[in-house]
Amino acid sequence: MIRRAPWWFPPISYVGIGAGVYLVSFFHLPPYKTPLLPLAITGQLALLLVMVRVLWKWPPFAAWLAAMPWAHRLVFGLLLAGMILGHFTLNGRQWFPFVAWEIFPHAEGNADVVTAQQFYGRTASGAKVRLLVEREFPSIIQIDRIETLDRAYGPGTTDDLALALAKRYNANHPGDPVRAVDLVQTSVDLHPPAGESRTEPSWKLLKSYDVSPAPSR
Repeated sequence: MIRRAPWWFPPISYVGIGAGVYLVSFFHLPPYKTPLLPLAITGQLALLLVMVRVLWKWPPFAAWLAAMPWAHRLVFGLLLAGMILGHFTLNGRQWFPFVAWEIFPHAEGNADVVTAQQFYGRTASGAKVRLLVEREFPSIIQIDRIETLDRAYGPGTTDDLALALAKRYNANHPGDPVRAVDLVQTSVDLHPPAGESRTEPSWKLLKSYDVSPAPSR
């Protein structure tokens, strides 16, 4: 006798679980980290437990899991545990690369002018090079915008980052090192007047850092 699986088994259950996870993950009050965050984490955990329960009792999944060698099951379990641990860890940097799944929590909005801050270095030969965290430190991905660093991590963070980028660049390019770092703000008008292009952003110098070596005595 073939028993019909309950209606809440996959794939129908995935629709409800996916919708619930999406709602509690991304529908916070603006601008992001709000008092609803603990409620969101609790809701995500409950939905995750429901999904685990469904999978554990679903005959095809249970048979697939039972057929795996014990070493494969161990690796599979450690991988899932690491992902869950990273997801429910508020300080994601402490558990990198198991970071939370909320990398892009909000859009920039409908502003007419989009701005961004960038670092540019001026080398000893007069060349201009852009200093990127991902280029100088390939194992690091900078998620925070430069203009939010001092507010998020304390005064002086932007200055420290500028000097660190210059030091790293000079270590990799001893023949033409950076002598100064400029913090500039670029602006792009998303709705330029008729006949004008928005491909070339405007530039504004915010701060300069002198990284020239101290003269020897």
